[in-house]
Order: sequence, then C-alpha cells, then structure tokens
Amino acid sequence: MNIETIRSGNQIPYKLWLRATDALARYRIAGLQWIAAGKAKTGQIYSDFCDAETEYNKIADAIWFAKWTPDQRAEWERINENTETL
Repeated sequence: MNIETIRSGNQIPYKLWLRATDALARYRIAGLQWIAAGKAKTGQIYSDFCDAETEYNKIADAIWFAKWTPDQRAEWERINENTETL
C-alpha cells in the first residue's frame, strides 16, 4: 500500500480521510480482540492485528501533519471512544 504523505497545512483528501477512519476503527477493534485473546503472537487474531496495525501506521503517518478540520478531529476522537471496549 503506497500512500502519499499530505504536507503540513494541506487538507486531507476525502477518500484518504475515509480510508484513514476505517483503518483506525479496524486497528482499534483488532487490537482489542488480540488483547482479549491473551496477546498470543501466533494465529489469525494476531495476523489480523498486525495487518490492521501496518495499515493504520502508514495512513496515520501520511495524514498526521496535514490540516485537520475540527470535524475531522472530533470524528477521530469519536472512533477512539467508540472502540474502547469490545
């Protein structure tokens, strides 16, 4: 997955934003599932977590210094809050 980094001060393109929020939710949920499974370093749950983490890290790195709107910040926080527990 190749994602172009958004330069500081530039807005995040809509499609990339949708991809980023999806990646955040998948990462959070996969992480909770992995923790609930005892953090085993083998198996499908671990593999799913690693895949979600890789995607999240690439997208987060690409957008982190972009110009986020207040609505985007609020949405990011809502996703975090709504994925705090399984």
